[in-house]
Amino acid sequence: MSALFEAKLPTSFSNEIESSSPNLIVVRSNVTNLEECSIWIKEYGKATNTKWNARTSKPCGQRFVC
Repeated sequence: MSALFEAKLPTSFSNEIESSSPNLIVVRSNVTNLEECSIWIKEYGKATNTKWNARTSKPCGQRFVC
């Protein structure tokens, strides 16, 4: 995992890198609802110049997987 990736995480949220591999990085954030999840995705998309197309989201109790 690079410091460049960490620098591009949304600063309006508290983020923690859980694990990383060449194809997958797991980030834990203090997102509390689906609206904040959308904001997190927009901020990350702007910082990394990427577009996200989330077709489904499965809120499971206190956990959001986006």
